[in-house]
Amino acid sequence: MISTKKLSIAITLVLFGLTVAPAMASAVTSFNDTSGIQSQNNTIPTQSSNSNSIFALQNPLGNGTDSFCKLIKTLLDVIILFGIPIATFFVVYAGFRLVIARGNPEALKKARLNLFYTVVGIAIFLGAWLLGQIIAGTIKDLNVTTPGLNSC
Repeated sequence: MISTKKLSIAITLVLFGLTVAPAMASAVTSFNDTSGIQSQNNTIPTQSSNSNSIFALQNPLGNGTDSFCKLIKTLLDVIILFGIPIATFFVVYAGFRLVIARGNPEALKKARLNLFYTVVGIAIFLGAWLLGQIIAGTIKDLNVTTPGLNSC
């Protein structure tokens, strides 16, 4: 008989794989059969007149990320992108632990505590994001002319 710990680890890995695999699969946007992955503007880098290299260094975050403020915004968007599926996974995992408890008072207590901490973590995670959005919107609406904040 498979122990509940091994079963919970197996289910955890399967659920994690199902939530992360689609995000990783959509990372590759285009593929060219003859020269590998294409650049964003579908051109192959060529040799410039003032350089001895045939390679051009491109911004991996896209053309819109040209300031520190936009870099932070992009990083926070990525954290949100990965944080929501992870939060969903932990809610499902906590529910799974509630089902596996089967009426055992000690296991039910641990599962409820796990669910409580999961919900509190999600509330803090989304609350921090909401607070950041409110502050950014307020700064934008006030038309603050502080150097560095205009590009946010």
